[in-house]
Amino acid sequence: MFILYLAVAVFATFIGSMTGMGGGIIMKPVMDALGHFPTPDINVLSSVSVFAMSALSCAKRLWGKKKQELSFSLWHLITLCLFSVCGGYIGQLLFSLAEDLFPRLKSLQNLLMLILVAFIFFYMLFKDKLPRLHLKGFVPFALAGLFMGMLSSFLGIGGGPVNVALLTFCFSMAIKEAVFVSLLSVLFTQSSKLLTVALSTGFGGFDLSMLPFTVVGALIGASLGSSLAKGLSQRATS
Repeated sequence: MFILYLAVAVFATFIGSMTGMGGGIIMKPVMDALGHFPTPDINVLSSVSVFAMSALSCAKRLWGKKKQELSFSLWHLITLCLFSVCGGYIGQLLFSLAEDLFPRLKSLQNLLMLILVAFIFFYMLFKDKLPRLHLKGFVPFALAGLFMGMLSSFLGIGGGPVNVALLTFCFSMAIKEAVFVSLLSVLFTQSSKLLTVALSTGFGGFDLSMLPFTVVGALIGASLGSSLAKGLSQRATS
């Protein structure tokens, strides 16, 4: 069982890191399908693993040899990240409320993820033919951060694909830039969610026996995926 969850985390974050879309959207449904843990426990396992992966990926991009350049101001980035924190807090509250109202919360989450994946698939498929917005200013970045934080926290998936699609459509960001901003947003969002859990119910009521294995797997997968993506990119440009 330990090896199974380690493998799931490695595979999910490897694919997510290599494509720049995050690993939560793969990890969460797979752990749901395994059926070993209830939804709240899976949400925490997924959130901590996604947090670890995002922290590693952000550190590499911020302190690597080739740093990420932004097409907008640092204050706009700070605004988006701060409102992602607020969105993460609201998303966790909504999850707690939905847990009491919907006995089949796992099915609701998976349905929402299926709808989102379908929209993202068609958007990415036809994005070159679709018009893009060129939003600027405090309010659009604040609303984007709030929405991304709420969705990421409520679904427990990190939200990479949703974030990248939203950022490229609303702010006309390049894919690499959108991936970097998405990773920062996920990092702040999951920090907010985990802090909310720690200050409200605490982690004592969750079965986190698999957590060391999913976190280690997430770090291994993220490292392997980013290294392979970098190698393929260098080979393509050489």
